[in-house]
Amino acid sequence: MIDGMYASEANFHARMCERGKKLEYVGRRGARFDLDGLCYKPDFRDPESGDFYEVCGSKQALKDRKHVIKLFRRHHPDLRLFGVWPDGSNA
Repeated sequence: MIDGMYASEANFHARMCERGKKLEYVGRRGARFDLDGLCYKPDFRDPESGDFYEVCGSKQALKDRKHVIKLFRRHHPDLRLFGVWPDGSNA
């Protein structure tokens, strides 16, 4: 872990900083969302737009998170959550 972040999260954060985008690391201590009894915390939040990001470090992680991302979007249609790869591209 790097500053409490997994390597994939740290890589994503570094890429966003390089692009001039300042994101808040939500991590394990930030906002929590109840999704049908599942407690979910996104990885990052953009303080300007309010958008959330979930970093998927592998194809398996993306497969595991797709259900959670769909639940989040269904329960919180007013908020935006993006599944992303560590390089910043959309997953």
